[in-house]
Amino acid sequence: KLEKPYLTYCENHLKQEKTLIHLRQSNSMFSDYLKELENDSICQKLSFHSFLILPIQRVTRYVILIEAILSNAHFQSSEMINSCKETLYLAKRLAIRCNEAIKRDRSIIDLKFPKTMPKISLSNDSRELIRKGEAVQFYPTKQVLNYSKEKFLLLYRFSDIFLIASMKSQRVIDYCNISQVKMQKVCRNKEDILEDNIYILPDNLSVPSKYNFPAQLFILSNHESKLNTYTLNFNTEQERTEWIEVLTERNQWFILM
Repeated sequence: KLEKPYLTYCENHLKQEKTLIHLRQSNSMFSDYLKELENDSICQKLSFHSFLILPIQRVTRYVILIEAILSNAHFQSSEMINSCKETLYLAKRLAIRCNEAIKRDRSIIDLKFPKTMPKISLSNDSRELIRKGEAVQFYPTKQVLNYSKEKFLLLYRFSDIFLIASMKSQRVIDYCNISQVKMQKVCRNKEDILEDNIYILPDNLSVPSKYNFPAQLFILSNHESKLNTYTLNFNTEQERTEWIEVLTERNQWFILM
């Protein structure tokens, strides 16, 4: 519960900065009044931006403060020592999560929607980012080859939507309601056939040998009510498994668009 205000603040930090820049440039009255406040002695001539960054800086200072207490304080009981160590662990975890929240916010804001695609808000209060990752889109071939045309993609699993973007251009390629997406492991050998949730390629197609962890992604009905499929490869077996799981858990997070 104590983490939530900090995480929310960090997730919106970049939006704060962009809004502040926009207001300074578009509203001269706002800009002049803000300068007047910044020059006031009560603000110690600090910029408004320095006040916006304070809560984020405070998170890392909590860690330094608790470490200093552990190093210098004379504890009267092991219970007090353990309590301080637990507090240090929680403070470090908060600092890590806040840093991740800032990076997550930056990556989402940088995404661009093509003019021909309906633009949706990726940072509203009800839309939570559950997972972000990378994958390579490739094309199964009719011959046993070691190569294929490929695209490097960013995958975003939100609480209510799934979105694909180009890693190179940061441009959105496709998105759909989370209830309309499915992912399966691609069968590469006879042993795989016995597994559940497996996708078998047509007889005349095969996976190029360089792709060790392939998966088939199905978007059953995207933003244009079209069916799209993507053959992807992940860096590790764990990544592929986690993505299949996180796209199967949609009922837990389902929210109507």
